Amino acid sequence: MGDSLTPKDGTATISLTEIFKKHFPFYLAIGMTYDEYWHGEAWLTEAYREAYELKKQVKDYELWKQGMYIY
Repeated sequence: MGDSLTPKDGTATISLTEIFKKHFPFYLAIGMTYDEYWHGEAWLTEAYREAYELKKQVKDYELWKQGMYIY
């Protein structure tokens, strides 16, 4: 995980570890465990993110529907 990405202009170096650490709190917030994030399969992060988006869509629809009833 010590690899790094260097932009083409060479101005900054971002390590992959920093990227993973930056996104870790988001995945914890949507229900992924520490072990799943750091030791699990890579596709799990995508599945959790898609599930989060679906839940968000359902919640948005429910709130819209409630607003229509109130209107």
